[in-house]
Amino acid sequence: MRLVKGQLPEKIATIFNQFIRQNIPEGFKYTIKYSSFTKPVEVAKNHPYLRAAANAYAKAFGNVPVLLRCGWNYSCREFAC
Repeated sequence: MRLVKGQLPEKIATIFNQFIRQNIPEGFKYTIKYSSFTKPVEVAKNHPYLRAAANAYAKAFGNVPVLLRCGWNYSCREFAC
């Protein structure tokens, strides 16, 4: 699941598990597996590493990437000109 800045993964997982337990139909069996409990971060669009990656993308593909805030990351999308 995607978290936003300030949310604690363990706390959200506990709340989510409780919600599922309270709302699952009787007799229904389920398993919830979490791959990690990583805290969310926000990276500024002008961060030097992100700018370097965007510049490398532009050089390699000939198009400037559009940086979109998308849940937990910035996605690079190529748009035809």
